[in-house]
Amino acid sequence: MAFGEAPFDAASTLGEIFRIAQQRSGNALREQLERMFTVDRSTLPKRYADWFALPWSRIYTLNIDDLDSAVQAAKKGADLNILSALTSSPGDERAGATTVVHLNGRLADYPRVTFDPPTYGSRTATPDAWYQQFIVDTVTRPTLYIGTVLDEPPIWHYLSQRGAKGGASETRPRSWLFTKNLPIARRELLAGFNINLIEAYEQEVYEAVVEPFRAQLLEVSAQRRRRARTGASTAANVADIIAENPKGESAFLMGSEPSWGDIHDGYAAEFEIDVELESRVLAKSDGAVVLHGPAGSGKSTSLMRLAAVLAARGNSVAWVDPGAAESIAQIETDIADLEPDYVFVDEVDRFARGARSLIERVAASGAVVVGASRTHRLNAIGLRNDLDADYVGTPPLTDRDAEALIEMLERANRLGALLSKSPAERIKAVTRRADRQLLVTLIEATSGRKFHDKVADECADLAGIQLSAYGVICATHAAENFGLSIDDLLMAVHGATNEGVSELKQLISDQLLLQVDGKLRARHRTIAESAVDHFRKEGQLATWLEMLLFMVAIKYDRSAQDAGPYKKLLVRFLNHRFLNDQLREPGDVRGVYGALEGVLAQEFHYWLQRGSYELDYGDLTLAETFLRQAEAIRPDDNLFETAWCHLLLKMSLNSARGVSARELAEEALRRLSALLDDPGTRTPHTYAVYLRYGSQWVQTGLLPSAEDLVLRRDLRSRITQANVRYRDNKLLREAIAEAERVIGR
Repeated sequence: MAFGEAPFDAASTLGEIFRIAQQRSGNALREQLERMFTVDRSTLPKRYADWFALPWSRIYTLNIDDLDSAVQAAKKGADLNILSALTSSPGDERAGATTVVHLNGRLADYPRVTFDPPTYGSRTATPDAWYQQFIVDTVTRPTLYIGTVLDEPPIWHYLSQRGAKGGASETRPRSWLFTKNLPIARRELLAGFNINLIEAYEQEVYEAVVEPFRAQLLEVSAQRRRRARTGASTAANVADIIAENPKGESAFLMGSEPSWGDIHDGYAAEFEIDVELESRVLAKSDGAVVLHGPAGSGKSTSLMRLAAVLAARGNSVAWVDPGAAESIAQIETDIADLEPDYVFVDEVDRFARGARSLIERVAASGAVVVGASRTHRLNAIGLRNDLDADYVGTPPLTDRDAEALIEMLERANRLGALLSKSPAERIKAVTRRADRQLLVTLIEATSGRKFHDKVADECADLAGIQLSAYGVICATHAAENFGLSIDDLLMAVHGATNEGVSELKQLISDQLLLQVDGKLRARHRTIAESAVDHFRKEGQLATWLEMLLFMVAIKYDRSAQDAGPYKKLLVRFLNHRFLNDQLREPGDVRGVYGALEGVLAQEFHYWLQRGSYELDYGDLTLAETFLRQAEAIRPDDNLFETAWCHLLLKMSLNSARGVSARELAEEALRRLSALLDDPGTRTPHTYAVYLRYGSQWVQTGLLPSAEDLVLRRDLRSRITQANVRYRDNKLLREAIAEAERVIGR
C-alpha cells in the first residue's frame, strides 16, 4: 500500500509506513484496518463485558479497535459512552454512562486516528482536552493498567506529564500494572511513577479479584448510574443535613463560611437580628420573609440558625442548595417532594428575575419562604417592587451582639489582638464599624489589621501552583459563589503532578481553601472578592480567568439543553460586560478572548460576546467580523439580531450625514421593532438598544419632520411597554432616561 513492489526497508518505522500508505492508498488502508481491528463478536469472552461494567471513573485506551462497541452491541456490559479524543471533549460525557476514551482515535473515525510520528507530534505540541483529563485522572485516582506492558511511547509521554514519584511526600494514589515478564528496567522505571507491578495476566486478575465479587461490583455500578441519572436533589431536609454534619470548628471565627456544625454545635453567636428574624417568620403562615444586608454581614448564618431552630421544633424545613445550577422548575419539584413547612433560599438574587416566581409558587403551596440577599443585588433585580414580602435589613452590631461574639472568641481561644483589651475596649473594637460587615469586623478585631491588607498579604505570600490555584478559586467563588473539584482545579492550573496535588493539600491544610461537599472554595465569598481586587491590581486576574475558562470550555456539555454548572460558568465568565468590569483593560479582555478561540471557535455565545465587547468598548470593524462568526453558527438567533442591529445603528451614527446612514438606521430600527413585537424574542437589551439609538437619531436633527414625528411617537410607545415589562432592569432604565431627555416624558 505504501511502496508497492519496492524492497522491504527494515529501517522504516511502522508509523512512517502508515503515513505513506494513508497518503497513497487511503481506502485500501481503511479496509486493512477494519480487517485487523474489528473484533469478532462470536468469540468475545464473557468476562470482557464484566470488565467494562465495573464502576470505573473512566476507561482510556490507546487502541483504535472496536472491542468496546462489540461489548455494547452484545448488550452484555455497562452502558458505554464511546468517544474519540480527536473528535470530542470531556463535555461530551453522558450522565449514568461509563466513558471510554480512545486517545488515538477510533476505527470508525478513520482517517482521524493518531499513529504516525507527524500526527502524534502535532497533538502533543498543543494542549489537548482529553490528554489533560487523563493526566488529572491518573494523578487523583488509583489507575489500573490492563492488557499492556507499557512500552508504547504515547503512554510514556502521559506518564512524564504526571510526574515522578514524590518520595516521602508522595500524595497520589497508587496505581497497578497487571502483566507478566516485564523487563526489570521498566519495572524500576514504573515504580518511580508510583505504578506497582502485579505479575498476573488479565484473566488471572479477573478470576482472583473480579469474579468472586462480581455481583457486588455490578450493583455498585448500577447504583452509580441511577444516582447520575436522577441527579442530586437541589433541596434537602434540614434535620437530615444536621444529623450528617460534624461538630463546628473555630475556623468559623476566623472568616470561614458557616457550616451546619457551626450552627448546631459550634461557635456561631446568636445576635439580636436572629431573634427579630425568628419573630417575623413565626408570625407568618404563608408568604415570604427576605433578609438583606451588605456582604459578610452574617445573613447565611442567620438563615441557617433559624432553619435549625425550626427543624428542632419538629417542623419540616427545606434548604435549597446555594450552588444548584438546575432550572427553577427542577428546584420547585425537589422542594415539593419534601412537603416542607418552611423553605430557606440563601442568595435568592442568583435567580435574577426568576426569584419572584420561585418564591411565589413555593409559598402558594402553603410553605413560608425565607430568603436572603445582598441589599444591592436585591435592588438590582427589582425584587422589592415585584414581590410582596417582609423585608428585614441587618442592623449594625449592638453591644449585646458584641458580647455574644466575644464570648465565642474567648471560648475558642481566638481573641487574638482583643486579648490585651479591656471588656469595654473589646466591645468598641467589634462595634466600631457602622456597615455591619461582620466578617471584616471579626478579622480586623482579632488580627489588629485592615481586612483588605490581610487578604492582600495572604495572596502575596503565595507562588507557583498555589498562587494560580488560589487565584482561580477566588475568581470563581467571588463571581458565582461556586466551588471547583480538585480535578477541575488541577486541570485549570496545569497542576496534575505530584507537586500540584501536594500544593493543593497545603492550601487546604493552611485553611486558605476549604473543601465542602467535594468542592474547593475560599474561606468566604467576601474574602474571595477582596482577593480578586488584589489580583486585579497586580495584573494577575486575566491569567486566572483564562485558566478557568479554558477548563470550563472543554468540560461543559455542548448538547445539554439546561444550564449545567460548567455551562453556567461559561456563560457568566464570557459575558463581555463581566469581563470588562473585572479586567478593565482592553488588552486583558482581548487577551482572554483570544486565548480561548482554539477551544470555542464553534461556540455561538463566544463570538457573540467577543463581538459585543468590541461593539460596546472597542473596534466596530472587529465587532462586525466577530458577529459574522456568530451569525454563521446560529443565523436566526434573536440575540445575534439585536447585536447586529446595534452595530448598524452605531455605524449609521458614526457617519450620520453619509449617503447610506439613514437607510442603515431605518433597517436596524425596523428589525428591532419586529423583535420587540414578538414575545418570544423581545428582551430588555433589545428595548435598550432601540431607545438609546433611536433617540440619538432624533437628537441629530437630520430626520425629516414627518419621520422625526413618527420615531418620537414610536419611542414613547416603546418606553411605555418597557416600563410595564422590565421596569427594574438597570441598563434599560438608563436607556429610558436617555430617551426621555431627548423626546420628553
